[in-house]
Amino acid sequence: EWNDKNRKRYEIKLPLTEESLKDLHKEMQSKAMIKSVDTDNDGIPDEDHFVLYIYQDYFIPAITLSLAANYFNKTLDDLEVRMGEYIRIPDPQVFNVKEGAWEPYILNGKTMNEIRIPINERGEMLINFMGKRSNASRGGYQTYPVRGYSAYAKATPEEDPSKWPPTRAVGNKILMVGAFAQGMADDEKTTPIGMMYGIEIHANALNTIIMNNFIKELPVLLNYIILLVLIMLFSLITSRMNTGWSFLIIILTIFLMFMYNCF
Repeated sequence: EWNDKNRKRYEIKLPLTEESLKDLHKEMQSKAMIKSVDTDNDGIPDEDHFVLYIYQDYFIPAITLSLAANYFNKTLDDLEVRMGEYIRIPDPQVFNVKEGAWEPYILNGKTMNEIRIPINERGEMLINFMGKRSNASRGGYQTYPVRGYSAYAKATPEEDPSKWPPTRAVGNKILMVGAFAQGMADDEKTTPIGMMYGIEIHANALNTIIMNNFIKELPVLLNYIILLVLIMLFSLITSRMNTGWSFLIIILTIFLMFMYNCF
C-alpha cells in the first residue's frame, strides 16, 4: 500500500502486471507523498522517492480449531479454508482408547466424511451455546464438567488409565484449563445467554465443531421473503380485526419468533 499527500491509504491490487505497474507509477506521481533523503549529510536533500509499504497476512488458527484438528487426527495443513464460506476438516478420525488405534468418526450413527465449519469473510464462526454459564461449586449447574485443577496437580495418577478414579478418567477427553472464578478470571465476556468465562466460551466453540452442530444463517433473499409475508399477514390482521385483538396477535407473533430464534 501507499499514502497520498493527505495520508490517505491506497491498496495495491495483486497480481502485478506490466500495465498495472504503469498505472501505479502514474497515479503515485500525481498523488503520492514524496520522501526526501540527504545522502551526503550536507543538510540538503539529494534524492526524492516514493514509499511503498509491503506486508504479508498470516492466518493464525484459534485454539478451538487447533484442538479440533488434533482431536480428529489432522494437522492444520490438512484443512481446507475458504474465507467467507467454510473450513473443511476431511475424513475426521477419533482415537479408540480400548483398541489403541484411530478409527473413523461416527456421529449419531453416521460416519463423517468431513466436518465443514461455516465462516464469514473474517474467518469467524457462530458459536452454538449448549447451555447457561457453569458453576464451579459442588452441586452447581454445569453445562460442561468443571473440576478444580488443584486436585490433578496434587496427585499424579497411575500410568494405567483404567485405574483412575471416575473424576480423573480423562482418556481421549479434551481438557481445557483456565481461570474460573470471580476476581481471578479477567476474561468474563458477554454472550447471548449471559456472562461467561472465556474458557467456557472456547468449550462451547469446540463442542460446536466436534458435534457438527453449526448455526447457519438464512440467505438474505429468504429473510426478505419472510419479512414480506409477515408484513402482508399483519396488514391483513389489522384490516379485518379490531385494534385490541390485532395488537395482541402481533405481539404474540413477535414473541414466538423471538423465542424460536433464541432456543
